[in-house]
Amino acid sequence: TAFASISDTSKLILKGNVIDSKLQKISKGDRVQVQVDTLNKAFEGEVTFISPVSVASGQMFPIEITIDNSTGLIKAGMSASVKIN
Repeated sequence: TAFASISDTSKLILKGNVIDSKLQKISKGDRVQVQVDTLNKAFEGEVTFISPVSVASGQMFPIEITIDNSTGLIKAGMSASVKIN
């Protein structure tokens, strides 16, 4: 049986939702600021996915933002907020 797994965390994908009224302000490829509160530090990310379909409850659309984490500072599972310019 396996007792360990190997993970590459040099690039992380932040998954979140955007309200429909803000959807027109973002596009795939946009650069955004990702604030990781635990680290008190901002990182640059890129919008890599915008769902064409809202979540079941409506008005919120899933998005994904890819963040370069080659320094390894961000740990998987840390919470973050995103500023869309």
